[in-house]
Amino acid sequence: MMKKLMLKRMGTGLVLVIFLFTAVLSMAGTKLEAFAASPGDFILTHTNTDKLSPNETFTTTFKMTNLTDGDIIVSVLDFSLSGIVVPTGGESPVYTIDPDNETVPSTATNKDIGSFEFKYIGDGINSIFPVEVTYKVGAGGFETTVVNLYLNVEKPDDSGPSTPSDPSELKPNIIATVPENASLSAGKPGYINVTLKNISTASSARDILFKPVYSSESPFISVNPVTQMPIKHLGTNDSAELRLSIDTDKFSNEGLQPLNFELTYKNSRSYEITTKYTIYIKVVNFQTNCKLVLTPASSVAASAGGTFQLPLTVKNDGNLSAKDIKISLKGLSQNTFTLVSGTGRTDFERLYGNETRNLSYTLRASSSLKGGSHPITFSLTYTDEKGTVIEEEQEIWIPIAGGGGSILEVLEVKSSMTTVRPGDTFNVSVKVKNSGAYDSGQIKIMADG
Repeated sequence: MMKKLMLKRMGTGLVLVIFLFTAVLSMAGTKLEAFAASPGDFILTHTNTDKLSPNETFTTTFKMTNLTDGDIIVSVLDFSLSGIVVPTGGESPVYTIDPDNETVPSTATNKDIGSFEFKYIGDGINSIFPVEVTYKVGAGGFETTVVNLYLNVEKPDDSGPSTPSDPSELKPNIIATVPENASLSAGKPGYINVTLKNISTASSARDILFKPVYSSESPFISVNPVTQMPIKHLGTNDSAELRLSIDTDKFSNEGLQPLNFELTYKNSRSYEITTKYTIYIKVVNFQTNCKLVLTPASSVAASAGGTFQLPLTVKNDGNLSAKDIKISLKGLSQNTFTLVSGTGRTDFERLYGNETRNLSYTLRASSSLKGGSHPITFSLTYTDEKGTVIEEEQEIWIPIAGGGGSILEVLEVKSSMTTVRPGDTFNVSVKVKNSGAYDSGQIKIMADG
């Protein structure tokens, strides 16, 4: 009996507390506290208290009070669940919080986590403003919760909500999003799923047609819908999936690339509307441009005043082909090397990616050359698949056996990377041999880039 009496008193007290709390909120009017909502770990509020009329633009700041013992990290605020507000300027309703300002300390009260501009598209009947928050507490994992905030909206009069006299004012509000992990490979066809969501509470959309918008800056050279066109109907707060087949330029830069398109559709009054969209898709590129490299095909034995064969290989170290290739001997003279036969020029129509060709030259070493390694310079001219003409020079070192003494030969120059980009770090190893009868003494090796 005593327990029942205590429970009854506690229940009466709880009802009294709820009544007092409700009375305080009623007296608070449009104060900030009236817009507070809590999922348990925090209280989320916003600062706008102005009475909103349909199609009115307003700015509000979101603030968070931490109710836990650990720091809260907020990663995403998602406003796409709301059917009464939309971001202005065509912005996405999903906002990623700046990592430098995303921590809400355990002692934080009303910490500013972002200000945003919205347009109120409601009719005054519904004032609930849901916000989906992705966050984590301390070292825990991220979780998502929906917080219902409230707006101070202008209620419709007793005659009921007015209907726009101009049919063009009754507009669906379709947003387009792609999955965060969506990606395409340069030079290969692929597919992307685009989610279309009508977040309007005022009008549905029907007979939705997709049209790609091409530009010289975009890497997407062919975009076609796989989904049957038109999409017949997209009701208020409904979603539909648009699947696209996309060909990506093989020369595309890596990273997020814009895809522009238009949607043409009719509102609930059959008024035709066209809206422009830009979504961003990650592009990865495994293609490397052509790069021709000359190397000796076998060891070369030459002596001062003698004739020798110089067998070479030319390899395309890139994935993309090279064409209109011209390889020429350069800088021949009576004091170094002379050509015994032929023109000293070799032409190839094309070298595909990673393809290798052989070529050979018959040369004579000058009798005045001293023992050691001496360079022969080759000029290479070729055109890549973009149409860019590449001109460069490469050297092949020839060991010459001269008079007595030490004879230094550069047997091999090898890089740790076959293809390098600006900013890359790599090693170059040089193999040197003394073929002479005497020690060489001190040797200094320098690289000329």
